[in-house]
Amino acid sequence: MLMAGIVKEISQNLPVLFFLIAIFVTMRRARRARLSRRAVNIWAILWTELTFYYIGFTMVWAGIFHAYFSSIAAPAIGWKPSPFEFELGWLEIGLGVAALLSHPRGKAYRAAVTIPFVIFLLAAASLHIDQLVRFHNYAPGNAGITLWFGDIFSPLFVAFCALSSRHE
Repeated sequence: MLMAGIVKEISQNLPVLFFLIAIFVTMRRARRARLSRRAVNIWAILWTELTFYYIGFTMVWAGIFHAYFSSIAAPAIGWKPSPFEFELGWLEIGLGVAALLSHPRGKAYRAAVTIPFVIFLLAAASLHIDQLVRFHNYAPGNAGITLWFGDIFSPLFVAFCALSSRHE
């Protein structure tokens, strides 16, 4: 029973875990660069790692849930499952795969992934806020950490990292 609870908590908070992994990997890469006396742009490294770990794995994970487990995903947001979930899921999977492929491909490729990610999640935030205000939808996938961390903080932070690494 304890293990089931742990697995449930981890699966519900995977985006936060992927975000933390990106920060940990960034710290290791920055430390290695400093030890070898190379110039370090921490924002560029963080943007690279967030794109790979956070955007890549989070979008693939969310896409699989929307496309193939809509009976779990939709009610978590406070909605009913619909065929649209399948389309949304495959958009997320495509964006996630592009983010995973961005790691060695440079700044322009990361920007091409970051821009739709930021726009998509800020649009999702506006819809979730509308659902909160108009329909009092406080489902876990519509409010709370999903809204404040996933839909508002993370896209703004990824955009900040991208803009801060422009002198890379």
